[in-house]
Amino acid sequence: MKTGAKGGYVITTCSFTPAARQYSEGLGIELIDGVRLVELWLSGLVSVEQEIKELLPEYV
Repeated sequence: MKTGAKGGYVITTCSFTPAARQYSEGLGIELIDGVRLVELWLSGLVSVEQEIKELLPEYV
C-alpha cells in the first residue's frame, strides 16, 4: 500500500491481533483468518461441484 498498491490480502491459518486489524483499517488490506479461509475454501468447493454437475450430469 505504501508503494502505490490499491489494496491487498493478508491470509493466515490462525488469527490476527487487534493491532494488525487496526493497522489494516483504511489501507485497503483485507485480513483473512483461518475461519474465513475455510469458509472461502468450502464455498469454492460447492461452486466447483455445481459446475461439474452442469457439465457432466450423467456422472452425478
